[in-house]
Amino acid sequence: MVSLPSSSISPWAGLADAPRLQVHPLTRPFSGSVAIPGSKSLTNRALLAAAAAKGTSTIRNILKSDDSYWCLEALQKLGVKVEISGADVQIIGTASLQATEPVYIGSAGTIGRFLPGLIMALLMGSDCEVHASEQLSGRPLGLLLTALKKWGGGFEGLGEADCYPLRIHPHQLTGGEVSLTGKVSSQFISGLMMAAPLCQNPTTILVTDPIVQQDYVALMRDVMAAFGVQVEHTENFDRISIQPQSYQPADYVVEADASTASYFAAAAAITGGEVALTNVGPSNTQPDMLFLNVLEEMGCQVSQQGEKTIIKGPKKLKGGQTFNFQPMSDTALTLGAIAPFADAPITVTNVAHIRKHESDRVKVMCSNMAQMGIQAEEYEDGFTIHPGTPKPAVLDTFDDHRVAMAFALTGWAGQGVTLKDPGCTSKTCPNYFDLMGELGGEINV
Repeated sequence: MVSLPSSSISPWAGLADAPRLQVHPLTRPFSGSVAIPGSKSLTNRALLAAAAAKGTSTIRNILKSDDSYWCLEALQKLGVKVEISGADVQIIGTASLQATEPVYIGSAGTIGRFLPGLIMALLMGSDCEVHASEQLSGRPLGLLLTALKKWGGGFEGLGEADCYPLRIHPHQLTGGEVSLTGKVSSQFISGLMMAAPLCQNPTTILVTDPIVQQDYVALMRDVMAAFGVQVEHTENFDRISIQPQSYQPADYVVEADASTASYFAAAAAITGGEVALTNVGPSNTQPDMLFLNVLEEMGCQVSQQGEKTIIKGPKKLKGGQTFNFQPMSDTALTLGAIAPFADAPITVTNVAHIRKHESDRVKVMCSNMAQMGIQAEEYEDGFTIHPGTPKPAVLDTFDDHRVAMAFALTGWAGQGVTLKDPGCTSKTCPNYFDLMGELGGEINV
């Protein structure tokens, strides 16, 4: 019997004990200013890179959420010293890992894909067991594990094949050439990249299909560079070459989360309000910044003052448009949630891969809209949402933070909605409803 957390809820969770949350129709347009929490994607990449370095790193403005909590908890169980001060974390790495007890990573998909390679490369002494939530344990790791095995990685599954939980053996990764598809998840490629410099020999990653979210691979490259590791690659990342090298300690500042920013920008868009994102500006490197371009095409005014972005919504959003959301698929549900308030249908395409995220997001978008009386059409790679007035409904969030945050918007701009398990927002933004409340969004727990 392994020793796992008595609760899968982290101390950084918001609304952890609330089974339901009532979202009330707005009495005024969303307006005000908000500072967006740090990026989940960059927080977890930086924490792991710092753990792989020998020496002290400082990661500033981390996102304090479920995922980052379980990441830090896992690193401590692997012998990494961690000191937390507000939103800053000091990581004291030794360039080696030791497991004295099983590691639990919750539902952190990024950690689930990035951590195995690091453990295989740096583990010393005894085996390491890695366990995850029921949700994450149902998401296959086969592509990643097959590639790591070709590099000499040793592991065995303790449950369903190619899924968590895993037992990882201490075994130096040899490196070499591996091939994998890019059409399932960019996180598999990023996970290999993170482990590659720690291999004994040079590595080459050949990506056989276009990467569904190439920009996130670029984010991994940039974080690795910040910690002293150089990556060579073709323009579209179909060939990635990394020489053996060491991660170096760094002082790293996490930029605001562009995916989270999309909900606050959308809040202004659907109500004719004006919202200022005080720490989101042109220096932000995340692909979901493209969501602001979509809002402009729908009639919003988007302006920037230094590193502040201001969104002003129109009287009515412009519909009758089709958008390719592959580069910014984490914001697909944000657009779907506000689409009923446009003057014509809105179609989202090229997001088939989001069916395999925390929920089948394409299916959930359409089924929840149907429950609210909105016509929605489901396609293999996207959906169309028609104009209408969303009616009150009790909606399942499917333990998916993006479902909860998106449909709260629909409720505020419509006739209200009740969300089951609102605490799932803690995966990305534990204080989401508090921040929205400061802009005018009313709720009851």
